[in-house]
Amino acid sequence: MSIKNLELIKKSFELKKKDIEKIKNNENTKLENFNWDSIVVINLISYVSDKYNKNIQPEKLKKIKTFKDLDIFLSKLISKKSG
Repeated sequence: MSIKNLELIKKSFELKKKDIEKIKNNENTKLENFNWDSIVVINLISYVSDKYNKNIQPEKLKKIKTFKDLDIFLSKLISKKSG
């Protein structure tokens, strides 16, 4: 499996090329190893809102621990029909 939302994640975390390679090589890399903090959360919420017109409730992000988890969460959110 590959990270489908890599560009969105890259932008939110402001990742460098070497960091992206680490994540590609191990999708179970923990978010906390890459400054998973309130700034990144705000960036992520903002980018998803602007690009996909979807809202993320910050409390839902608390359970997410790895980049794989985050990618799955984003894929489900983005593909979800508004209603």
